[in-house]
Amino acid sequence: MRKITVLMLIFLLMFSLISCGADQPEEQGTEQETTGGETVETGDQEMVTANLMDASWQKTASEDEINQYLDTLYSSENPSEQIRKTAMELYLKLAAEDIKAGKNTMVSPLSFLTAMGLLENGAKDATLEEIQDAFGMDIEAFNKWYDAWSKLLILNGGDVLKVANSVWYKDDPLLNVSEDYLKKMAEIYEAQAFKAAFDDGTLKDINGWVNDNTNGMIPSILDNISRDAVMFLINATCFEGAWFNEYEDDQIHENETFTREDGTEEKVVMLASTETDGQYYENELFTGASKYYADGFKITFLLPKEGKTLTEAMEQMTGDSLTDFFRSSQMADVDLYIPEFSFDYTAPDSIGALKAMGIETVFDEYNADLSPMAVSEDGYNLYVNTVIHKTHIELDREGTKAAASTVIGIARATAAYGEVPKREVRLDRPFAFVISDNQTDTPIFVGTVNSIND
Repeated sequence: MRKITVLMLIFLLMFSLISCGADQPEEQGTEQETTGGETVETGDQEMVTANLMDASWQKTASEDEINQYLDTLYSSENPSEQIRKTAMELYLKLAAEDIKAGKNTMVSPLSFLTAMGLLENGAKDATLEEIQDAFGMDIEAFNKWYDAWSKLLILNGGDVLKVANSVWYKDDPLLNVSEDYLKKMAEIYEAQAFKAAFDDGTLKDINGWVNDNTNGMIPSILDNISRDAVMFLINATCFEGAWFNEYEDDQIHENETFTREDGTEEKVVMLASTETDGQYYENELFTGASKYYADGFKITFLLPKEGKTLTEAMEQMTGDSLTDFFRSSQMADVDLYIPEFSFDYTAPDSIGALKAMGIETVFDEYNADLSPMAVSEDGYNLYVNTVIHKTHIELDREGTKAAASTVIGIARATAAYGEVPKREVRLDRPFAFVISDNQTDTPIFVGTVNSIND
């Protein structure tokens, strides 16, 4: 019965995850032939994905296949719950110092974990085990979860959420990249593969690929390509959701006041609505409410309890407490007041955050083992020396646009319902937010807002 109910919801909700595996960077240059025999317009890179995608999943599925995907998401091991916990722990590690400093922050756990998935599939032994231990899930389980979650979303069409993955590797006779690895990434993550010169042209191509796959919200991700760089594993995630219930003119309040944590007041545009039979949340740290987008996603706001600052509340936040917060959901008519805001964010020390989670060997130029992905025939070891995570968000009366990109660089070494109450959530002071899908509550973006005008 559970499967039938969830299946009906899936086909009723029109939400999507579009994998951009068919796109390619637009770059002026000469035509080159891919290994699949197709000709594409490129700069200095050669797209080698074409002959690896033959076994990739076609966007159709039988009822039995759909039931298998549902079993994966809602199995006794509950991988979706573990993903939620890991997502929050990852966000707190990546943004901890900036949260304490009172800065606006936003991380896309989905983007980061997907890029790390590309890395894990190319790692072995201690290098792999440390990442699996830190994230609480082995890579085959994550592959299975990602495969099921993305395919259930793809089945419903639409263009609200786009996720694109790519593997870029240096055109170097000494670098032997595993075709089995590229094929597996094409099949599970629909990842494109590009062989490139790793020169200024490649830098332009990579930044162009990220720009294209975030709809221009993240125009560039790399400032340079180091001499030792031999591979880049890249994820781009792009979300554009319109509100399920559009705002009327009389619901848009100009010149409202937002008070920052330091007491500074800012004038803001406040969006006011009553979410009838909406979702209201409350635990010892936060009160909150959800607002729905038109195509199967929602944003949930977490407002610290009176007497608590956002910094104090976030310091007590964990992956488990986020799960408990979502479980506190109750139906209510919620008067919800949201300020319009937009900002960009770059995680300040992604490698340091991962090391704090116990992931160290992959950054060790002598002991990292990425041999399932590639080996250097000159005997020099491959290791990760770069992790970059950038995000962008715009929330206004029309809806929300958000994007993220994660780059991993590899170098060669040299609730229960009852009577509906009335609630109010007024976001006129610092707050946190989570953008997630309605089906599994997987956090796509997590962030904090301390200032509207900065």
